[in-house]
Amino acid sequence: MGYHVDGVVYKIDDVELQKQLGADSRAPRWAVAHKFPAGEAVTTLYAVEVQVGRTGALTPVAILDPPVELGGATISRATLHNFGDVARKGLNVLGAYSGPHFNST
Repeated sequence: MGYHVDGVVYKIDDVELQKQLGADSRAPRWAVAHKFPAGEAVTTLYAVEVQVGRTGALTPVAILDPPVELGGATISRATLHNFGDVARKGLNVLGAYSGPHFNST
């Protein structure tokens, strides 16, 4: 494939078999999703900026230096979700972090 994917969905192709299998309240029983493991990279947390959302919520955003390549994208900023998340992960400014990276912004 000429592009990166983070998972696949397996589906039954036979419409009659799909009808027999049916669905529950959330999803069809004739399709199942499989997510691949998250990519990892090592970089330095250069700074943490605070982003103000449209509702006024404050969200910490990591500034990564050097930026890292993951899944064909260059990641230089990452949402840290909330300040409790920063403390729980033990992140330090200008400290190396190795592990799954967060959603790019």
